[in-house]
Amino acid sequence: MLDFEVFVFVYGLAGIVVWKLLSAKINMRGLLKDKSQPSRVSPERVQLLISAIAVSIGYIRNSATLQQGNFPHVDPGWLFLFGGSSLIYSARKVFERLHGAK
Repeated sequence: MLDFEVFVFVYGLAGIVVWKLLSAKINMRGLLKDKSQPSRVSPERVQLLISAIAVSIGYIRNSATLQQGNFPHVDPGWLFLFGGSSLIYSARKVFERLHGAK
């Protein structure tokens, strides 16, 4: 019974988010744009978004095959992927701030 409730809850939330995205109630403008050059797409933002989606899908997949009462195992490779992606994005932001302050 709990599996069904979790299934309905998770997919219900996903459905609400997709519906809000499609009806433009969630603002997605500028999500991938480079703030220093608004006409350009930021590769750091793209790779951070892709890595976040990949880690999320992996986590959801692992949680779907769990025994009751356990948390999903997160492979260290996924953590390194997401951590490295966040590090690249953060380093770029620090570089932009330091370079822009001169």
